[in-house]
Amino acid sequence: MPGHRRRTPGRWLAGCPRTGSALLQSTAYHGRVSSECLFCRIVSGELPADVVHREKGIIAFTDIHPVAETHVLVVPERHIDDLRHIQDSDAELWLRMACVANEVAADLGHEQGYRFYVSVGSAGGQTVPHLHIHVMGGSMRRLPV
Repeated sequence: MPGHRRRTPGRWLAGCPRTGSALLQSTAYHGRVSSECLFCRIVSGELPADVVHREKGIIAFTDIHPVAETHVLVVPERHIDDLRHIQDSDAELWLRMACVANEVAADLGHEQGYRFYVSVGSAGGQTVPHLHIHVMGGSMRRLPV
């Protein structure tokens, strides 16, 4: 990614699966997208996004409605509606998403701390029905809904 600098993993990444992991590269994590889903359309390249990180199975891009100085979404390429729909076989993907959140926060200058936020379902404030992690650093403009 232009302008994206990669960090040498520190102790805070110990135990994180790497992109070479067989489970993350399995075809089960690719190819199943919804043409009606906003994030699936970003994953496929149909819609533009300010991508800050991309690796096989996961993409991270800035939120178009930021509520903090830094507001990035970490999204699996494969469509999963929300946390209620992940399965045991998704454990490594979920862990890798958390690790990507750590990497992105550090790369964007928030090594000392950031907010990790996940909404589940519309009743929980999720506005796009595609699993994603909000990574928010710096001052908050308002609370996420």
